[in-house]
Order: sequence, then C-alpha cells, then structure tokens
Amino acid sequence: MIKTLKISIIVPVYNAEKYLFQCIESIRCQTYNNFELLLINDGSADRSGKICDEYTQVDQRIKVIHKENGGVSSARNTGIEMAKGKYLLFIDSDDWIEPKYIESFLHSELGDDELTFIIHDILKETGNEIKKNCNFPNKTFSKLNYSELFAELKLFRFGYPFSKLYSSRIIQQHNIRFDTKIHFSEDLLFMLEYVKYVKSIRTSSSAMYHYVNVNSSSLARSYHSFESELACFNKAKTIFQDLIELYKLNKNAEKYIQISLGHFILRSTQSLYRPKHKKNHSDRIRILRSIMTSENAVYFSQYTSFRNDWIYAIPCILFEKRMFQLFDIYLNTSFFIRYNFELIWKLIRKFR
Repeated sequence: MIKTLKISIIVPVYNAEKYLFQCIESIRCQTYNNFELLLINDGSADRSGKICDEYTQVDQRIKVIHKENGGVSSARNTGIEMAKGKYLLFIDSDDWIEPKYIESFLHSELGDDELTFIIHDILKETGNEIKKNCNFPNKTFSKLNYSELFAELKLFRFGYPFSKLYSSRIIQQHNIRFDTKIHFSEDLLFMLEYVKYVKSIRTSSSAMYHYVNVNSSSLARSYHSFESELACFNKAKTIFQDLIELYKLNKNAEKYIQISLGHFILRSTQSLYRPKHKKNHSDRIRILRSIMTSENAVYFSQYTSFRNDWIYAIPCILFEKRMFQLFDIYLNTSFFIRYNFELIWKLIRKFR
C-alpha cells in the first residue's frame, strides 16, 4: 500500500442531516488516513451545513465549502476545483463506506499507476436487503479488449461516480467536469470522458461502498425537460463515437452503444409529453421532425429490440417511418392515460 499518496474525498451535501453522521464517521474511520475530506454544502436548508462545520473542529482533514444550491454536478465540480490529492473519490452523503475502502484501491497490484482506471463493485442497500450490484471480475482490460468490457460487462450501466478511483491530473489536464446542464446520466458521461485518457481499466469484485437506496426521487427515477434530455443524448453520442474510433470497438460493443443511445433518444421524445415539461402540439411536431432521422431510428430500433416490448415497438415503427402525427397521438394518449389512470378508473367505476 502506498501510504504517501494523498486522496481527496468529495462529498456533495444537500439536506442530508439524517444520514450525514454515518457517512462522515465511516470516512473518518478509514484504515488509510492520508486523505482530505471535502464536504460541499450545496445550499442545504436543514442542519447539514452546521454538522459539516462542527466536524471541522474535531478533524483537521475535513474542509467545508458552503455554496448556493446548484445541484449535485455543481457541487462535485466545486470539490474537483478544491481538491489537493493525487486521486479523487466521490461519495454521496446518504451512503457509507467500510473501514478498508480506500485501502482496497491502493492495495491493487497495479500500484501507483494513474493511467489505470480502477473500478470496484458496490453494495446496494434496499430496506433490509444488501447485495452486490455488478459482480465484476478481478480483471485488467487493456485498450485492445475494451470491447469486451463495454459489450459483455455493459460498463455503461455502472456510470455512477462512486467506487471509482480517479486521477486528479487526468481530470485537470483534460478539463473533465460534470455537465451542470444535464440531469440524467451526467455521471456516466463524466466517466466515459475520463475513459478516453486511460491506458487500461481494472475491475474488482471488492465491494465496500454501501449505496443506500432511500431517495425515491433519485436521478434514476426522475425526468427532465426535453432540452436537458436531448443534451444528454447529443453528448453521449459524441463521446460514444469517440470511443468507437479511439479503441476500435467491435460490432457487439457498437450494438450495445446503439441500445444505450436508443434509451437516451426515447427519454428525449417522452419528455415532450410528461406533465411537468410538456410541449404544445405544434412544438412537439416541429421537434419530432428535427430528431426523427434515419440514424436515430436505428438507435430507437435497437433499444426496442433489446426491451422486446410491444409498447415500445409501436412508437418505434412510427419513428422509423417518420409518421410524426401518429407518433404524437400515440405518445400523447399513452402519457395522458399513465398520469391520469386513477382519475380514469374512478370515472369508469362511476358509470359502470
């Protein structure tokens, strides 16, 4: 273990007073103690900020940055700017880590090799159930076999920022940041941008990060404006194309990339119909005309085949044939029923 390496741990904090003690204490109790803990208080309205300040009085390794609320990406970027360590670790404020978490990264046989990206498994806590999330093999993937990593292990599904050891130098040298205009998969895009600059990726079955699934409004379940969703799709498409060319990814990897992009384009079109960000009819048709390209139809089709669900097959056919009006009618009706199901069911029962 390389004890001289300083690690920067970045924790975005927003209204997390219920879980913050456990998170911070789990970090303070690490067997590897050469770290700085950066608590980024992102405009919390509860006691989170005060708790952070109190910890600076008992542990000199802890630093607190108070900022106006700007979202988790903004908070993580602030931490990146402040970090002094050679490596970065991201931890969410409602999660916790086991005592040998940091040590497990630095015990790697790869040693101090910042061009090797180390990714560990995580433990998902849902209620009383705790289980591994990925079942990663203990294996090092070189650039020559990234196709296996992407296609078979489906690395794109594990884009969360935690349980990964990032090099500060690579991040700063290439100005890699979380995109504050994107609110879905922004952490995946951050990781994939980083992957462009490493020589190998090491996956590990080690799982000492406890992801506590307590927030029902997490990013994985939330939806955003069309503009934000489309920005995600466009950026993902650019990064994926770079990776295909850079690492000569095979057809299986390319297919899985197309499936991923199909998911992004589906979310983009669906955002036109969700109540909070719904566009009017004329704007929807105009937007559909602009995004219903033959290339995007391929992505849509690959995702539909992957899902093997007739609910997605119908809009896919309409998308491929560029039947804008019918596509609009289908999704508009589907989402009206989805978000008004309870009301519709009450009316049916009333008039039975």
